[in-house]
Amino acid sequence: MGMFPPKRTVQTWSEVGKQVETFITARLMEVGYTVLIPVDGTQRYDLVIEDANGQFWRVQCKKAKWREGSVCFAVGKRMWGSMKEAYNYHDSVDYFAVYSPDTKKVYLVPVSIVGTNTCQLRVEPLSPQYRSRDRFRWAQDYEL
Repeated sequence: MGMFPPKRTVQTWSEVGKQVETFITARLMEVGYTVLIPVDGTQRYDLVIEDANGQFWRVQCKKAKWREGSVCFAVGKRMWGSMKEAYNYHDSVDYFAVYSPDTKKVYLVPVSIVGTNTCQLRVEPLSPQYRSRDRFRWAQDYEL
């Protein structure tokens, strides 16, 4: 790590969240979106993006986990200390922006296509026993 080692190697949940938001913000800006960041932090969304038509979209940032050839992220629960408060984002965000450290990519997923618990985006093809491509959400379809 050069001359100056990091202060610590274990990150808090808050630090991980800020790091994920930073990766996502950089990618959104790289592909041409204007990115707005709320100041007070009381919203249920992390960012707002403006598209080429001047339309604004609320975005919730998520970090994906790798599971058996897919990137997976939670969409229906939020942790408050040791208690879990269950809810979904369907009325409060328009998109999930998902960063996968394993693929090093960002995916922009409409909230309208996800369920209320988790979402899987398939990266690797399945074995031949799974013939139908239609039953999976392919990560490449949502990649920024």
